[in-house]
Amino acid sequence: MRRPGSALIPVLLGLSLLAQAEPVQLNSLEWPPYSGSLAGQGFLSSLLREALARENYQLTVKIYPWKRATSLAMQGEEGALGFFSASPIECAAARGQLSDPIGSYQLTLAQRSDALTIWREASEFHGKRIGVVEGYDNGKQIDALIYAGKVQADYSSSDVQNLNKLAAGRLAAAVVDKRVFSYYQHKLGLDQLLVGPANLTRRLPLHVCFNQSPSAERLRQALNRQLSGLDLEQYAERYLAHLAKASKSSNTTPKPDTAGLAK
Repeated sequence: MRRPGSALIPVLLGLSLLAQAEPVQLNSLEWPPYSGSLAGQGFLSSLLREALARENYQLTVKIYPWKRATSLAMQGEEGALGFFSASPIECAAARGQLSDPIGSYQLTLAQRSDALTIWREASEFHGKRIGVVEGYDNGKQIDALIYAGKVQADYSSSDVQNLNKLAAGRLAAAVVDKRVFSYYQHKLGLDQLLVGPANLTRRLPLHVCFNQSPSAERLRQALNRQLSGLDLEQYAERYLAHLAKASKSSNTTPKPDTAGLAK
């Protein structure tokens, strides 16, 4: 015979496990649709939150300007154990430890449609003013041109500032991730901007960059266990499809149903 109240046991056990989950923090930036002020704080924040929950961690993601996000994380200030999304170059510069890949990015050049250069090689931008975000990895071609002084680098604190400068005619082009550009082009109504057929990079991996503390190393290992075997691009595309559907149906963005992590 089923005892009275036995139906509550699984619920109470679940609440007990949730209460025991260890709180952890990672820093990120306003970089939609990867992270920032949107549903689930972006698809990478959502993925990391779900993955770490399986390891009994309760993840908080704090959003800062890029340079502050990285410096606070590497110094372990305010409880941060790392930052994302980082390329290997960005994590090496921060002297951190990379997680396994959590997603991917692809850099391109945004331009004004009324001043379009169909470029075939980066040397076609010699002497021109190129917008970049301070502290970002801009890809080997553009970073090499900046280092050699062959282009005029115009530094911004965010992608929004960079794209707005381009829209105002202050830049010849702006370095931007393709997904970030698509999001902001729609969100900010930047119809006068476009990206050409050529990209600066192939699709490259993104990571969490952890600091050197023992707690960060434990979290890195836990995350890597859950990342093994995940279809990261499928997760991203599912999130983006829900985001696009929500934006068409209303001016608000409800939380997309990513249907959990699929191994």
